[in-house]
Amino acid sequence: MMHSSDVEGFVRASRTVPTTATETGRSVKKVRSTCLVLVVAGLVAACGMVGTSHAPTPAPTAVACTSGYSAQSPVVNLSVTDNGRSITAHLCDAIWIVLTGSPPQPWLFVQSSDPMVLSVVPLPLPHPPNGTEAVYLARNTGAAELSSTTAIPPCAPIATCPPPANWTVGVTVVN
Repeated sequence: MMHSSDVEGFVRASRTVPTTATETGRSVKKVRSTCLVLVVAGLVAACGMVGTSHAPTPAPTAVACTSGYSAQSPVVNLSVTDNGRSITAHLCDAIWIVLTGSPPQPWLFVQSSDPMVLSVVPLPLPHPPNGTEAVYLARNTGAAELSSTTAIPPCAPIATCPPPANWTVGVTVVN
C-alpha cells in the first residue's frame, strides 16, 4: 500500500528526469562538467601532496682549510716517479711537486683538475732544469687530479718527434 508521502516523493523524482532532447543534453553537460571539475581538483590536490610529502635532502658540504698555506704545513712530495699513483692528503697539507725532464722535452706547469680542492700556492719558485716546480694546498675535502705534460720539441720536417709524456697523480683530500 502506498502512502501519500511516497507518491509525493515519486512525483518529485519524476520531475527531474529529462523529457526532451534539449533537457537530456543539458543534463549530460552538467555531469561532464562536474566530473571535469572533480578530476582537476583531484589532480591539483595530488600534485600539492607530492611536493610536500618529501623534504629535500641537503647536499653534503665540503670541509675547507681555514688556515691557508704555511711553511710549517705537512708536506707531500711528488716527483716524476709518482706518475699514475693515487694518494691521500689531509686538509691544509701542502703538496710539493718537482718534475724534471730531458732537454728536448721539459715538463710544463702542473695543473689541478679541481682548484677548489687543490689550489696552487703562488710562490716564487726557481724552475729546475728542464722541469717545473709547484706547491698545491689541500684547500677542501674532495678529489682532484694533478697533471702535467712535456713540451713538444721542435723537430726537423723529416725527423719523427717523440710524443709528449704525461704525468698524473690522483689526490683525495680528507679531513
